[in-house]
Amino acid sequence: MDAIYGAIVEDTADGPEGRYADENSRGLRLSFGRRNVVRPILIVEVDMAEQEPSRQPQVFISYARPDETQARSLVEALTKLGINVRFDQSEIRYGDNAILWMNNALAESDYLLLLLSGATAGRYWVETEWAAGLAKDAELRRTFLIPVVLPDTDDTDIPALLKAKRYVDLRRDAEKELLRLVAQIKSDAVIARDLGSYPIPAPAALADRCEAQLTPGAEMITVFVHSNRFARVMRLRVPQSAGAGFVLTAVREELGLPFSMIDDKLQLELSYEYYLRFRGQRLTTQTLAEQDVRDGARLELWIRLVWRDLVANRTLSKNTVAFLTTMRVATRLDPGARLGATGRLAEGELADRASPSFDHVDR
Repeated sequence: MDAIYGAIVEDTADGPEGRYADENSRGLRLSFGRRNVVRPILIVEVDMAEQEPSRQPQVFISYARPDETQARSLVEALTKLGINVRFDQSEIRYGDNAILWMNNALAESDYLLLLLSGATAGRYWVETEWAAGLAKDAELRRTFLIPVVLPDTDDTDIPALLKAKRYVDLRRDAEKELLRLVAQIKSDAVIARDLGSYPIPAPAALADRCEAQLTPGAEMITVFVHSNRFARVMRLRVPQSAGAGFVLTAVREELGLPFSMIDDKLQLELSYEYYLRFRGQRLTTQTLAEQDVRDGARLELWIRLVWRDLVANRTLSKNTVAFLTTMRVATRLDPGARLGATGRLAEGELADRASPSFDHVDR
C-alpha cells in the first residue's frame, strides 16, 4: 500500500502542468552614491508572469544613517518591483516609539535586508537589528537575513558572522543583482503560498556534495524538494546533469530518513521506499535534464510504506493491514485505540504509527 507523508493515498498522477519563469522587469535604473494529511497537495510549476503571491512580500530595511540616500533609492526600486518595504523614515512619525516600531516591523516582515557599508560597523541599532535577524534565521530555519553590500564597500567591512551568507553585491551590476533578489523573494513567496512554508537553504554539507557532482560545462539549477510530512521546502542547487537518484539519496541521507522500523505492539515491520515526483510523474534513474527538470522545478518527496507481518513472514495489503492491526489492537495489544466507522483501525491512525520514524526531522 502507498502512503504519502503518513497518510494512505492512491498513487494517481497530479496535474496540470506549467512552466516556471523568472521574474522579469524592464526599465529599472538605480542610483547610488556610495504534518499529516490524507492526500498529497497539488504541486504545479508556476509561471511567475501570471502567478503572483497572494500578498506582497514584505522586507525590513536596516541601514546606517550615513547611507540613508542609498537606502531610499533601494526602497523606491523595491517598491516599484512589487515588494512592500518597511522603512523607518517613511513610517515613524513624531512621538512614535521607534523601538516598538522596529520590533513590530521585524516581526511582520518576511525578510531583513541589511545594507552594509564602511559606515555600518559600530552602529548600535544596525548591529542590534542584524543580530535579531540571525536569531530569526535560526528560529524559522530558513533565510531571513539577507546582506546587501553597497557600492564602495570593502570586504573587511562585512561582519565575520555574515561572510558565510551569500549577499546581494551592488558593487558590481546593481540592477542585475536587485532583479535576482526580487525574483527570489517573489518565488519564495509563491512557494510559501502554495506549499505552506518558505524554502530553507540546503545544509552546507549537502550543498558541497552537490557541487562536487558538477562536471565541466554542466549547468547548475535550483530545485525545491518538498515533503508535506515534514512541513519543509528545501532549496537545493544541483547539476542538471545529475541523476534523480543522486538528489534523492542526498536528501534522504541529509535528513536521516530510515529504511524500516519495527512496531512491537502490532508485530509488524514498516519498510520505507522514497522517490521523487515531478509534474505528477515518478522520476526515473535518468538525469534531471533528460526528464525536463529545469531551474525552479518543484520535486515532491514521496514515501511508500510496505507493511510486513513478522508473525506470518509475509507482505500485507492495505486492507489486510487494517484488519489485522484492528484485531491485534482491539483484542490484546492496545484496547484503548480508537477504531474507524467501519470497525477497523482508522487509516490516519494506522499511518500515524509510522510517524515516529520521522520525528527527528521535525525537531
